[in-house]
Amino acid sequence: MMKLLPPLAVLGLCLAAGCNANPDTNSHDHWNMRGLSPRFQRAVLGYDAEKDGRYIDYQYENKKSIYLTMKRHLLNQNPENPFQMEDTEFYKPRAPHSILPRPWEYINVEGAAWGGIIAGASGAWIPVPVDSIIGTLSEGGMDEFGEGLRRTFEGDGSTTSASFLHESIGMDVTASPID
Repeated sequence: MMKLLPPLAVLGLCLAAGCNANPDTNSHDHWNMRGLSPRFQRAVLGYDAEKDGRYIDYQYENKKSIYLTMKRHLLNQNPENPFQMEDTEFYKPRAPHSILPRPWEYINVEGAAWGGIIAGASGAWIPVPVDSIIGTLSEGGMDEFGEGLRRTFEGDGSTTSASFLHESIGMDVTASPID
């Protein structure tokens, strides 16, 4: 009996080391199917729900980072540079996550790149904004998508059919016309 005591102690120690003190978190659980989705999101999308918050906000921050990089490298503009003119658009709060009234913000560079891949394979350029679609299907995404459509078609005072073009090119639509 004394010869079995050390192996049993080692076996008990190994079994105790495999216990999970917090069974509610499955994001790092490799032995459970519920851990598959969070691991896939981290590996493919770079999104970690525990530290990045809602996916809709995460993908917006990624898009904003891409815009900032493009402005810095292609246009030589940096809204964070105190020696350049202030860019008030850069610091505006996030608009509802919707394809309208600004489809280029929903499609983004990623959607255009996927469109190029599809055009190479099929001959038709069809932009597929994967991050935006995932954001729309995530928590609160459908509500924001509908809100963007509602604001575009019903109007809330910020965008009308007459001011859509002016707003899209950056003109001040709140200024009163000259009498």
